[in-house]
Amino acid sequence: MEKTDHGLRPRRTGGPTVYLAGDSTVASRPIHEKPSFGWGSHLGAELNTLVTCRRVERGLPPLTVPVCNLAQGGASTESFRESGLWGELLRLVHIDDIVLIQFGHNDAKHEHLAADGQYRSNLGCFVDEVEAAGATPILCTPVARRVWDGATLTDTHGRYPQVVRELATERSLSLIDLHAMTHALYERLGPEGSVEYFTHRAPSTQFPDGLRDDSHSSFLGSRTIAEYVADAIVDGVMATADSTADATGPVTGGTRTVDSITGSTIRQLTHGRAHSVHGYYDLPPWSRTDGRIAFSRHRGSSDGEICVMRPDGSDLTVVARSAAMTANDGAMPQWSADGARLYFRDVDERGPLVATVDMATGGVDSLPGDLRMMRPGHDELVYFTDRARHDDETVRRTKATSGVVIRSFTDVEERTLATVQDALDIHPRRAEIADWHLYIKHTKWSPDGQQLMFVFTNEKFYDTKFAELPRVKDLYSVNADGSDLRRLGEFGNHPSWHPDGRRLLANAEFGDRPGYSLVLIDARTGERELATDAIGGHGHPSFSPDGRWIVVDHVIASEGMATLNLVDTADHSVRELVEVAVTDHSHRGTHLHPVWSHDSRSILFASDATGYSQLCVVDI
Repeated sequence: MEKTDHGLRPRRTGGPTVYLAGDSTVASRPIHEKPSFGWGSHLGAELNTLVTCRRVERGLPPLTVPVCNLAQGGASTESFRESGLWGELLRLVHIDDIVLIQFGHNDAKHEHLAADGQYRSNLGCFVDEVEAAGATPILCTPVARRVWDGATLTDTHGRYPQVVRELATERSLSLIDLHAMTHALYERLGPEGSVEYFTHRAPSTQFPDGLRDDSHSSFLGSRTIAEYVADAIVDGVMATADSTADATGPVTGGTRTVDSITGSTIRQLTHGRAHSVHGYYDLPPWSRTDGRIAFSRHRGSSDGEICVMRPDGSDLTVVARSAAMTANDGAMPQWSADGARLYFRDVDERGPLVATVDMATGGVDSLPGDLRMMRPGHDELVYFTDRARHDDETVRRTKATSGVVIRSFTDVEERTLATVQDALDIHPRRAEIADWHLYIKHTKWSPDGQQLMFVFTNEKFYDTKFAELPRVKDLYSVNADGSDLRRLGEFGNHPSWHPDGRRLLANAEFGDRPGYSLVLIDARTGERELATDAIGGHGHPSFSPDGRWIVVDHVIASEGMATLNLVDTADHSVRELVEVAVTDHSHRGTHLHPVWSHDSRSILFASDATGYSQLCVVDI
């Protein structure tokens, strides 16, 4: 975008531009006014997500629809013209563009701008001038406020919304009734449930007296309204784009963009308003037999879909549903070695399940149990007793029964490979930590399926809560038959196997190097060596299957950005592969989780740069 005196000058793309005229409930708010947001702040992302999805489904190349938000806090139909903003909009607008108009909050504060008087007249003039420019005006009623009288939501706008409706009918104009939509939404949520849609804050340094604003939307509220507006206008935008945009160069699946920083080509395989996530950075989503990609798709809840698509993002098919989704990992779908079945997590009223899909027949079956990783080359899985399903006291007292569990699909019996107590018995601090809240996580098979690693810890949930410090966090290895349990020592985070199956890669302290480094740990002896001194230890590092490369993600959440970095293990050089925006890098949001393809030629990662987690691939 190029700067103008009052806002942004949209770069023409061949399709329409959407312009916004309105007040603070629409405006992109200045930083000192956050955490309130106008819905116009999100409309570009929401609308372009829908447009891209629609065009890709029809075999057309992506098209960016610029959204130029000229709305201003405090504006009325009168002051918006007097400030010069309306004149600027008319100078920018072209034939076939779309202009959304929403006023009323501030007009109601001025006696001479009465709903059936000057307010109606001003809106009518706006419509005349947009139509004279060859563009399409769309009227929006003002969004509702959150004002409750007991259990009744009060309408504070009087005649203003109805005047907009009447004018739209009289002039045969498109109408987006945001007042009706938001009023119904807040009524359904109730006095308490509607709070998170507005800017309420407890007393703090930033807001010494707290904040209670029932006119301006929070991030959630403004984004919800923007989704509704995008739904309302996408058909018109698509129709205009079809008639004006260059539709040459059909695509077969995902879309391609070039990273402006690194020059890498990124293929975005998924689109739309659902969150698409793969399993984890150590679980390649590609089938070894035909390259199809398995992934989870959800809308922020525990219910979602298990999907399969071709490597280019085409032929996306929903093959099953799961009620055991998590934000970062979905239901962790994994292929059988022969590509004939998909395994994934599920749950019902009886407890956790491991479900399977027969890819030939579409039949779904399930067994009681959990899923972390399928054993390479075997119809067998490993998981760990989930501490989240037990209260604190149960975690502390069930060390002899909690641990690493193996299940074979040819034998319904489970067997425990190692327990928390087994790990405790060989720990050098066993006397000190004997009564602590300890648990096991991150059970991972070696590439040949002959060994397991796991993490023995009390971190995050119990270390500070019960003053069990210094914390316990150690790596262990054990053979697939349960023999030769070994403690490999303390480490930092995110361990994975080296392709040789003899060593582990982890973020850990090393010598006098500051912070964490990328450290290789011998799975038999615990001896350590530096994997590379070219980059620090952070993110979710992993070796390519051929051992040539290490990929490391580095997230700077405070800056809203992340990079994928490629380390050459031959000369220890580092190349930045991708730089992407980050919306919510949390365990309730999206982690990149870069994962290697089986042939070491591609890396898949999840990106929420659009506001929704999408699966992307970059080639080496």
